Amino acid sequence: MIIAIMIAFVILTLSVFVIQLSIHNSNQSAYDRRRVTSVAAAEAGIDAVWATIQSSTPQNLPCSSPATGTLGSSPGTATYSVTVTYYQSSGAALVGCPSQTNVPVAALLTSTGTTDSGATRKMQAYATLTPIQTGIGAAIISNTGTSFTNNFTLNGNGSDNADIYIDNGDVSINSSPTVHGTIYVHAGGYSQGNNSIITGSVWANGAMTINSVYIARMSVPW
Repeated sequence: MIIAIMIAFVILTLSVFVIQLSIHNSNQSAYDRRRVTSVAAAEAGIDAVWATIQSSTPQNLPCSSPATGTLGSSPGTATYSVTVTYYQSSGAALVGCPSQTNVPVAALLTSTGTTDSGATRKMQAYATLTPIQTGIGAAIISNTGTSFTNNFTLNGNGSDNADIYIDNGDVSINSSPTVHGTIYVHAGGYSQGNNSIITGSVWANGAMTINSVYIARMSVPW
């Protein structure tokens, strides 16, 4: 009888240990999931604000209040809050919000991701900012959407500086021109095909469709 009681006690002790280990592993897994979710939310906030900065004029850059958002992460949700600190060329923090006459040269993004269970993680990203200022000196300037349907060669003045600037609307290149410059599509999409050649860059604020072409550099959005 004593031996049976001792064996039962050992089994009970082992059962308690196994249960505690299972609970610990379950809690650890839940904690890891919350941690990963909060990190993903913080990173999503960084990506969202960078996309806004890339496609905004100086006076429209996010500034006065944190940028926020919510992500679905079943079985819960996560949110992010991003603050932006802008810097002058001297290295000092920019006083006030950016404007046409107060353009920052760098930005520090601080993003905090938070799960619905309260787990938080913080990420930072820093980058220099280079404004794209063109249009006045472009070879072709248009205030509306433009379509190029003929074969032609647009030469620069001693270099690949024969730029095309479209202020509003989409750009469509359906023939086989050669443009020795950069194409800027300020507020529209870009479509190009039929073995056309752009020796510079293509910057578009909307979608891009590229077929059978050569482009030195491409970016979307800008």
